[in-house]
Amino acid sequence: MGLLALGVLWLLVADAPAERSALARTASWAAVWLVASALVLARVRRGGADRRLWRAVALFVVVAGAALVAHPVLTGLGAGGALPLLPLALAVLATSLVVYSAFVRWNLTRTHSGDPGDLLNAVSAVLTGQALLGLAVGSLVPSSLDLPWWQLQPVLASGAAAVVLTGTVLSTAVTAGGGRDRAAWLFVVGCVAALVGGGCLAVGTETGSPVPGTGAWLGLAALCVALAAVASRTVAVPLTVDGVSATVGAYGVLLLALLVVCADGLLVLAGSGATDPWVLLAGGLGAAGAATRLLLNITELSQLDATRREAVTDELTGLANRRGVLRAVANLHGARTPFAVALLDLDRFKEVNDGLGHAAGDALLVQVARRLEGVRTPLVRGPAVAVAGRLGGDEFAVVVLLPPHPDALGAAGAWSEALVEALAPAYELGASTVHVGCSAGVAVHPPGGAAGDGGAASAAEDPVTDLLRCADAAMYAAKRSGGGAQLFDAALHGRPEPGLQTAEELRRALEVGELVLHHQPQLRVDGGEVVGVEALVRWRHPERGLLGPAEFLPVAAEHGLLRAVTSEVLRQAVAQSARWRAAGLDLRVSANVSAGDLADPSLPAEVAELLLRHGVPADRLVLEVTEAELDDDDDRAAQVLADLAELGVGTSIDDFGTGWSSLARLQRLRPTELKLDRSFTALLLRDPRAAAITASTVDLAHALGMRVVAEGVEDAATLRHLAALGCDESQGWLHAPAMAGEDLRAWVLARRAAAGPATGELSTPGATGRRTTEGPGSLS
Repeated sequence: MGLLALGVLWLLVADAPAERSALARTASWAAVWLVASALVLARVRRGGADRRLWRAVALFVVVAGAALVAHPVLTGLGAGGALPLLPLALAVLATSLVVYSAFVRWNLTRTHSGDPGDLLNAVSAVLTGQALLGLAVGSLVPSSLDLPWWQLQPVLASGAAAVVLTGTVLSTAVTAGGGRDRAAWLFVVGCVAALVGGGCLAVGTETGSPVPGTGAWLGLAALCVALAAVASRTVAVPLTVDGVSATVGAYGVLLLALLVVCADGLLVLAGSGATDPWVLLAGGLGAAGAATRLLLNITELSQLDATRREAVTDELTGLANRRGVLRAVANLHGARTPFAVALLDLDRFKEVNDGLGHAAGDALLVQVARRLEGVRTPLVRGPAVAVAGRLGGDEFAVVVLLPPHPDALGAAGAWSEALVEALAPAYELGASTVHVGCSAGVAVHPPGGAAGDGGAASAAEDPVTDLLRCADAAMYAAKRSGGGAQLFDAALHGRPEPGLQTAEELRRALEVGELVLHHQPQLRVDGGEVVGVEALVRWRHPERGLLGPAEFLPVAAEHGLLRAVTSEVLRQAVAQSARWRAAGLDLRVSANVSAGDLADPSLPAEVAELLLRHGVPADRLVLEVTEAELDDDDDRAAQVLADLAELGVGTSIDDFGTGWSSLARLQRLRPTELKLDRSFTALLLRDPRAAAITASTVDLAHALGMRVVAEGVEDAATLRHLAALGCDESQGWLHAPAMAGEDLRAWVLARRAAAGPATGELSTPGATGRRTTEGPGSLS
């Protein structure tokens, strides 16, 4: 109905004779303006991803339309000069830059073109256009220079702004959706119609006689904008800005501004042009603004280039990082260039890192990187390495170009041997000299080199991933055989091991939040009160369903992802604790960490920041580490544990009794809790030795001021025996399985309600079930 009314009104305006009275023209234009404004505002209320654009358009239509309605009124009142145009000119100037920014942002939803914050280019273009129009008007209509500057210059500037806006809308229509977006082209027609109508209005104001068709052009502009509001569609998420287009635009504005200034100077010198200082001022300001924007763009492009380099560069070694290696492999694969990719793993890096310290380990990685960059292939003169990269930890990748040679596969094998030989000589690390070997796996593309069979499979759904998995399989085969290099052979190695693919999927899972926590309650043995939970990590895999830790934590450890997994677990555990506390549930939360985490001196600061951010007391968090892992580096672990103790965070020795338990270690590390391994709990009623070990462990822990938590409690008789031995807390399927955060809260509340206010919590909850399959291990 609104479009029909607007169409009828447009026809009335189009058929209006030029001599129609100012009152009649005012009424007609006001009707068109009100209907168009209503349609555009209705589009704003509908919302959507392009709501920002329609807000800007609505602002322009409402403000400029109101000023347009004022034009015949001022004309009827006998206002002279450019005064009738002044409200419209000021309205266009006030709103055009807002619409410009909105259209550039809208363009970003379809292409990489434009810069949504680039108002300096727009202002410079408007100033340059103002100077150009001033030069043209001054030359063609010298009498216009007699008008006061505050009347003439806003009109010229608004005309330039309208031209700039029309050009922006046109470029948007051309690039948006491959030029097939109807809404964008309706905007183009509307802008062109408004530009023509505004020009007719200016000419009619100057001559004192309305130009026929002025109302028709303006009515067409309103109709097109209203149709665009009806035809518009939801757009996509904005893409990354490409600064090249903004640089080209700034260069064009600078060149045009300089040409206008030079032309004005030549006309004045030749005596054929009227002197207008505003032409020189506007042109000079436009040139200065464009030059400033050009310099800023060059700086931004250099910074963008540096950022892009950093995004694909390993900070420590200067080699490509994982992203850079994958990009290089994908590019070579797409270019159908013969190449080989080698994955390398240093054999004794952990010994160097633990024995000589992280600084020595870093120095070793840097020296390895320098050697890898210079490895040559037997058939290519000079360095043939396409890219060398560090994937993480002590894992490296080297991609080498291969010649189109019948023996390219043999060349790849010889090159892989050269890689191993290059890393074999001793490394000087300060006062120490170390020898570090490597295991290398090589895959060739295309299969068999230039021709033949026997390389990496090429018919995979993702050839790049499959190629790397083949190299990964060959590398692990080399490790199992004692080191050296192996070329992937499908007949020998079969299908590639899924470790690399799982690692890549785990990286994505960490980014998109697929890891979740389940919580198993811990209860007092003597009263059944729920005092804490253990946070257990799960992976909600989009294809494989909910995965337990045993299915991905070993891969995380092999590929250097365990620290990232720990950070995610700690973040979720502390956040969940805060939510429980806000709901009136104050529980201690235990989270597993690895020995590598305890070797990281930044762990205490990370924990402190999480506790502070969520407002959780430090004593509500306990970090668990398995006893066996503490053998690796007690000194660093002791320092980190001491720092955590300073915060008030508890520490627990998990699976206690399964390793070579050391009383000296308990004295040095000073944990707050011992978790009795489930193997002792399961045998407590049947094996006197297990019962004796359990009793002595409880007595020792209490003597050292620690509590004891028994894992794997699955029957009431075992719980009673633990109570008789003085065990503090129990955890297991007798009480409840691990469950999601909200489910655990509901379970605790239901348990408390069933116990009643007089008796307290039940001592033996009824959530029995099958034996848990959770195995020992960090982050389990």
